[in-house]
Amino acid sequence: MSQISIVSPWFIAAVAALSVLAGWATWRNRRRPVVRIATAGLSIVLVTSTAAASINAYYEYIPRVADLTGRSARLGVSTARARRLAWEAGLPDPVRPRQVLTHGIVEHVDIPPTVSHFRARRAQVYLPPAWFATPRPALPVLELLHGTPGSPNDWTRGAGIDVMVDEWAGRHAGVAPIVVMPDVNGSFTADTECTDGVAGNAESYLAVDVPAWTIASLGASPDRASWAIGGLSEGGFCSVLLSLRHADRYATSLDFGGLDEPTWHGGALRLLHGSRAALLAHQPSFLFSHMRSGPPIAFWFEDGHHNVTTPAVADMSRMAARNGFQNKLVLLPSGRHTFRLWHRCMSDALDWTMGRLGLTA
Repeated sequence: MSQISIVSPWFIAAVAALSVLAGWATWRNRRRPVVRIATAGLSIVLVTSTAAASINAYYEYIPRVADLTGRSARLGVSTARARRLAWEAGLPDPVRPRQVLTHGIVEHVDIPPTVSHFRARRAQVYLPPAWFATPRPALPVLELLHGTPGSPNDWTRGAGIDVMVDEWAGRHAGVAPIVVMPDVNGSFTADTECTDGVAGNAESYLAVDVPAWTIASLGASPDRASWAIGGLSEGGFCSVLLSLRHADRYATSLDFGGLDEPTWHGGALRLLHGSRAALLAHQPSFLFSHMRSGPPIAFWFEDGHHNVTTPAVADMSRMAARNGFQNKLVLLPSGRHTFRLWHRCMSDALDWTMGRLGLTA
């Protein structure tokens, strides 16, 4: 039951049929007040559910029954289970249980905002089977950013990144990057544009606190060549912005459907405390042209061909190429601003990203 799709046409048709049946029952029992009120209430719930299911099917935000119950990752485990597995992996060989992990795990974690003091929600971390090996290798990192509205769970629940990377690990002796999915905005509807501004110090959190915690707590590689950052929608813009502003940390950047400048409901200038200098320093067009002599960064840009964000993605690619940055641009013939597209984008870029991180593709 937990893996039943709630975005399939059959599921939506079934809910719609039930709403019609409830409406018919309401009409049939119009002279029986108690029954009529009950069936009318049920009809309203089912009609609302049909509309919600249709919207959800378009975006594929909650794809399975299990996701309705709060499960956000197919490979998710409790914190206690994750700690137990890590403890067992660290035991001496004669004592350690003879258990070889065939799959990685996803754990919810609290990443402390030591420098930023940003009020972040719990992050998600995917640990591949190789992380539980003894001795533990210093694995590369893929930091993935969600959009707005959204949450750190989006990358596993909607885009299925945990299963995707875990399947890659299964083809490569359990070796894959650590995937860190931090909170970008602080709440479901907030919008920081990954800046240190009036909405909070998100930039310092994502580019300083998150990497520092990942290296110190998970033993990840500190080498910038071993770090990639990517994102969808707002997170796509953020991945370009942060890689350009923190080139000492990120050597690879993935932009899936992001815009080419910061946007905010009160105006980007207001977001950055009214500072025009700060606004200029957060414009990718300015950063691309002023970083030609900086550390090399490679970019992957991808979007559907007819999205409102497509021109921005194409412009980012042109700016990167014009200023000497290695980049790839993929414009799919179809694909809307949905999680179906984000899954496809990550799938397209996966082998390239693994190669950039120093793993065999």
